[in-house]
Amino acid sequence: MRERGYSGARSACHPSWTERLVHSKLSTPAGAFEVVCAADVVVFAAFARGRDGVRERDAYLARAWPGATCEAGALPGSVARAFGKYFEGKHAALDGLEIAVCGTAFERQVWGCLRTVAVGSTTTYGAVASAVGRPTAARAVGGATHRNPVALVVPCHRVVGSRGALVGYAGGLGKKAWLLGHERG
Repeated sequence: MRERGYSGARSACHPSWTERLVHSKLSTPAGAFEVVCAADVVVFAAFARGRDGVRERDAYLARAWPGATCEAGALPGSVARAFGKYFEGKHAALDGLEIAVCGTAFERQVWGCLRTVAVGSTTTYGAVASAVGRPTAARAVGGATHRNPVALVVPCHRVVGSRGALVGYAGGLGKKAWLLGHERG
């Protein structure tokens, strides 16, 4: 996983290396998908969810990138190409994208673990909890996956319930089912 590090003791949510963010909506077979970048680093990615989604995005960006401006514009070519290739069926294209995320140490540990879940496969909340050394924290893993700020790049859609049921996805269970089917070919 390529993740930009953070400096300073105050918080992992206040990196100082950018003041300008660019956001763009992509038209995908699964619906509109929004990506926000700081240069060529993905800082937010989610399926568009109307006004509620915009409010959640803006609140996250204000917390994670205080003082940064966020303007509509073209994504860096490498980022746009990676998402395009993913939706064309070249699923590993997102693996090389660099991310910068704001979250607790536990959330970041969960998100890092999720980046290791292979395309076309799934894991459970309990298995992720065990993998991060907190075997009784399946519900906390569910909370961390719900707060994942970079959907698809951190593939939280690959996490299912203990019996394999599709549960919990911020983009909706229909999109989760579509993504899993898309990745299985």
